[in-house]
Amino acid sequence: MLYMGEKNNRPLEDVVQIACELKLDGIEIWDEHIHDYLQRHNCTITELKRYLDGNHLQCSGIAPYFDFLGNGGIEKTLK
Repeated sequence: MLYMGEKNNRPLEDVVQIACELKLDGIEIWDEHIHDYLQRHNCTITELKRYLDGNHLQCSGIAPYFDFLGNGGIEKTLK
């Protein structure tokens, strides 16, 4: 498994490259990474799977990203 830390703007390809360099078997993918990849490559989920297969990676899970606090996050809450 590969954890990319807090939500970031790295594309899925960066995550896949790092996972390959670490010789991982699979990655958990954020749902935003999936939507972004499909949109940028104008492709289907099947083609995304082929991309992962071509890099010898499995998708071990899909993680949603929730912004429970909205704009401003915890900083607004603490004031």
